[in-house]
Amino acid sequence: MPGLNESNRKWWVLIGTSGGLFLLMLDSTVVALALPSIQADLNASNDQLQWVLNAYLLAIAATVVTAGRFGDIFGRRRVFLIGFGLFGLGSMLCAGAWNADVLIAGRVVMALGAASMLPLSLALVTFVFPAEEQTRAIGIWTAISSIALGVGPLVGGILADIDWRLIFVVNLPVVVISIIVVRATAREIRDETSEPKIDWPGLLTLTTGLLAVVFALVNADDWGWTSTPTLGLVVIGALLLFAFWKIEHRVPNPIVDFELFRNRPYLGATAAAFGIVAVYWTLMFFEPQYLQDILGYSAVEAGLLILPITVPMIFISPFSGRLVGAFGARAAMTTGMALGVVGLVLLT
Repeated sequence: MPGLNESNRKWWVLIGTSGGLFLLMLDSTVVALALPSIQADLNASNDQLQWVLNAYLLAIAATVVTAGRFGDIFGRRRVFLIGFGLFGLGSMLCAGAWNADVLIAGRVVMALGAASMLPLSLALVTFVFPAEEQTRAIGIWTAISSIALGVGPLVGGILADIDWRLIFVVNLPVVVISIIVVRATAREIRDETSEPKIDWPGLLTLTTGLLAVVFALVNADDWGWTSTPTLGLVVIGALLLFAFWKIEHRVPNPIVDFELFRNRPYLGATAAAFGIVAVYWTLMFFEPQYLQDILGYSAVEAGLLILPITVPMIFISPFSGRLVGAFGARAAMTTGMALGVVGLVLLT
């Protein structure tokens, strides 16, 4: 932007990149509220409905680290903008989907874009802010993420009641505006010390291994849990994931550095994160359908009833650092997970 001084530039970069983060987090919850409407409109099977969420999450999980490496090598602003553009294209494809398979394909395109938006948005923010202001900037960045997760169910319910396609249409103006802002204000940065090498064997074995296992689990009810296709895919997926583990110990720039798991606090925190995310997404898949299809609530009412799961994140997340400082990370995390177990028992 012409005439923009450094003091203002950093805030515009934060605004532009946070637009991508907001959409990424919002999209992770709003779609769940629209699943019953999507199933009715596109005549989607239960398996296809699962892939609307699973394809998105799997594509992000398999490519997010590689996308960050692309940013180090080719420029973080460039890769972020390309990812944002892919997210917008995927949103357009989803909004115009004429069957469930097209919707799933659109979700994959969105996820490939989101995989670069997630790590590189924070990288662009921390680069433009001086060290003494980075904590404040990261706090705002995190708060935006929490707000998006918190209001997602209500927004999804409102839009799904009107037309589920609006969930993807509303992404487009934010994508366009944010791309313009980031392109005009953020400077190109790259890691000059990073070797220009991508762990392609690791990416291939991780992606195909995850797909094989998840595809088997999604279809096991139809095929039979002890059927040849189910067991065969599980074995193939397990072998590919074992090959991924072996590859990561030999390449110079691994997708996952397994040596980190020798650190007990890191292992504990990772295990906790795995459990929390697994439970959260299970709830986000089943609860909207249960509330709407079984109990007969509208999408808006279902969104309101799911807010108790998401809204506390908005208010508690900003104080998490203080809680850890006062009681220690182990006590804070254990208390949080124990409360989660109590909530699951009540829901059950």
